[in-house]
Amino acid sequence: MMKRLICAGGIALLATACISPEDRLTYKDGAMVTRGEIVQAFSDAVISHCLIAMHTGKEFKEFEVKGVTPIRALAENKISLFGTESPQVWQMVEAMVQVQYTPGESCEVRAVSAPVEPTLNVVGRSVLQSDYRYSEEDTGFPQDSVSMKRVLVAGAGGEAYTVYLSGTEPGVEGNPETYAKLKARVVKGAQAS
Repeated sequence: MMKRLICAGGIALLATACISPEDRLTYKDGAMVTRGEIVQAFSDAVISHCLIAMHTGKEFKEFEVKGVTPIRALAENKISLFGTESPQVWQMVEAMVQVQYTPGESCEVRAVSAPVEPTLNVVGRSVLQSDYRYSEEDTGFPQDSVSMKRVLVAGAGGEAYTVYLSGTEPGVEGNPETYAKLKARVVKGAQAS
């Protein structure tokens, strides 16, 4: 009996040590973050944080949108999805969704483990229904592949804003990980995604 307990304990310890840093992002004290929470947070990050910040030129701390997923500075024990922490990285839902904002230039959102097509569908529709009057460029969304993208534009010339949405399913070229990767980038003007 004691041998089995030691063996089970060893296997549990080994399994814990083998979890990748990205997979650790998916764990939450007491419960797992659901895919629905990740989709909601990704949408809130784009619509209620990035779009407002970019169109008003304000910092996140200068405005608050009630009823959306809270945003806070990236916790010390979380790994940045951006590979850098400058400019500051903000987190939502246990760092499964992260935001980086450079005032006047760009606001980028990255997320892991959300379903690609449904998430891009929800976020794209929300951007199109926002007060900023975005229209969609023809990218063929939803593309018949495991990598999808959408491009939405508002305004013209120097006052144009572009939202690039993209996502890649897990285990494919460009995403060898075991989880989906999503990205949204809001920029002033038309820039490369």
